[in-house]
Amino acid sequence: MSSSDFIKRLQGLMPERIRFAEADELEPYSRDRTVKQNLSPAFVLFPETTEEVATIVRTAFEYRQPLTVSGGRTGYVGGAIAAPDEAIVSFERMNRLLSYDPYLPALHVQAGMTTRSVQQEAASRGHFFPVDFASASASHIGGNLATHAGGIRVLKYGTIRRYAIGLTAVDGRGEILRFPDLLKNNTGYDLKELLIGSEGTLALITEATLQLVPEPPATDLVLMAFHDFPSLLEALSILRPLDLHAFEIFDDACLRLICEHRDLPCPFAEIPAFTALVEYVPGTTDEVLMTVPAQDIRLASDEAQRRRFWIYREGISEALSLSGPVHKNDISVPIARAAEAVDALRQIQSDSLPGTLFIFGHLADGNLHINVVAPTDKDETAFRTQAADFDLRSYTFLSSVGGSISAEHGIGRLKKKYLSYSRSEREIELMRSIKMAFDPENILNRGRIF
Repeated sequence: MSSSDFIKRLQGLMPERIRFAEADELEPYSRDRTVKQNLSPAFVLFPETTEEVATIVRTAFEYRQPLTVSGGRTGYVGGAIAAPDEAIVSFERMNRLLSYDPYLPALHVQAGMTTRSVQQEAASRGHFFPVDFASASASHIGGNLATHAGGIRVLKYGTIRRYAIGLTAVDGRGEILRFPDLLKNNTGYDLKELLIGSEGTLALITEATLQLVPEPPATDLVLMAFHDFPSLLEALSILRPLDLHAFEIFDDACLRLICEHRDLPCPFAEIPAFTALVEYVPGTTDEVLMTVPAQDIRLASDEAQRRRFWIYREGISEALSLSGPVHKNDISVPIARAAEAVDALRQIQSDSLPGTLFIFGHLADGNLHINVVAPTDKDETAFRTQAADFDLRSYTFLSSVGGSISAEHGIGRLKKKYLSYSRSEREIELMRSIKMAFDPENILNRGRIF
């Protein structure tokens, strides 16, 4: 059976949900934040309810039609990029708040709602949704769950998994799976937890009930300058026992770039080797700050300065994307070996991939973003070829120190050939078995993860 048979069947079932368009209208579906491919999907499907998603998947199961899920398209590993024979299921229209439970408290939302919208709905009710990152205005809750998103507040609040009380999803047969909004449900395997981080390969998450927390207390925000990475680690060790809300770091290359890109002044007398952005609840912390081995400490004195301090960190990815071809890596390492990892990765980059290295990330949970921007005179094809060698060497090192090739961005299409550097043969075998149980015809996001 062909895609045309699948389309004809869906046209009879839900004609208003199919868009046939010219290539330029479908161009956004050929890329995410990293990958652009020369393809023009024949059509995109725009369901508005869980039941419509189930209809699409049941029909796809019958016709063996592969499907690619499209959310906010803010990923970095090509997970939302469709192959030419795949139909795109876009969650753009599934963006509604379905209900509010004041007793948990929690919001029941459709998967296409943006992270920022969830934050705003929580705030309007006197609560707080703590999952946050630079792409919150564009990223979808469904994508956050499918990639097990972390972000800038993991240190204090944890990842999105902690807040997913209930889920609704559609498996590869088109069956609707409903996981109830229960804080306690000890009835066999917790299948809901399998879906979080599965990158849309097991089932399509269509709805989520998200736990809210009290609004955070007033916090102070400081920028700290450090001579070297070991001093940064010592500062984290000193501050860790306190009420920290964020401990974000970036190197000198990042600070130079963001100051130039956003026309910002350097916050220090001179650009340090590393900067930490630290958010904390004031009190005894103030005295402890004086024991940190920092060159300089700058406290945000008002809300405008707080916003500027956050721009130094959150504006890095955008600035990098405008700097030319960039090769991105999102890794995690045991924190005790983070300094060793930084030194090793710098040497690997120097030996294998010409360009400018940028290091930033969430040090308190061992998550580093390792980005390399190509030289201005470098052919992009040659740069991408050399980047593959850089990846191979980097992942070999990470495997040797118990690190991960993906901390929070997922595997997608781009990293699947390297999965064995973080997972054993037996683990991958078990993953494939789970995939077949949920999606026996391999129609959901095929070619991702493995």
